[in-house]
Amino acid sequence: EVGAQFQRHMREAFADHPLVGHVRGEGLIMGIELVADKAGKEAFDPRHKVAARVVQACLAEGLITRNLPSGEIVAFSPPLTVTLDDVELIRTRFESGLDKAMAGLRADGIWQG
Repeated sequence: EVGAQFQRHMREAFADHPLVGHVRGEGLIMGIELVADKAGKEAFDPRHKVAARVVQACLAEGLITRNLPSGEIVAFSPPLTVTLDDVELIRTRFESGLDKAMAGLRADGIWQG
């Protein structure tokens, strides 16, 4: 039940975000792919380490995530004891971290969106 809610909640919240190319996962495992151009699904230049920037911004918000070594993907794997309230907290903290990272990408001239 919580895994299904996690998937639904995160997909609904981030499918239309300008940095998100794809939200995928099953149960409590999820990956959110970050893209430079949403319409064309164009990837970021790997030297900018965009997913690592998002992970650091999320950490500052109190959310532990990780970036996958293949592509610009932020991965989630909360503990099996995660609750529905935790799912909402994950969503809000990721949203805040993602938006702060996006502002940094703009400021650094990496992404204009």
